[in-house]
Amino acid sequence: MKTLFDNLKDEHKEQLKEMLPLYPSAYAALVKTLEENYLYSHLTVSEAYSLLMNTSNKTFNIINLSELFYE
Repeated sequence: MKTLFDNLKDEHKEQLKEMLPLYPSAYAALVKTLEENYLYSHLTVSEAYSLLMNTSNKTFNIINLSELFYE
């Protein structure tokens, strides 16, 4: 089974990389979380919100979160 990081769409991986120079610790923590989880329902609200804000910048809801990943 692929991790959330593996299933994250390439465009969102690129957007996520943009936070690396500004927030290296937050980037590392978020990538680690994505690499350790297989379902986005296992993310905390804070992790899911951070992921959305640093990729698509869409409002926080389950549909927007699910659209970040390949099926």
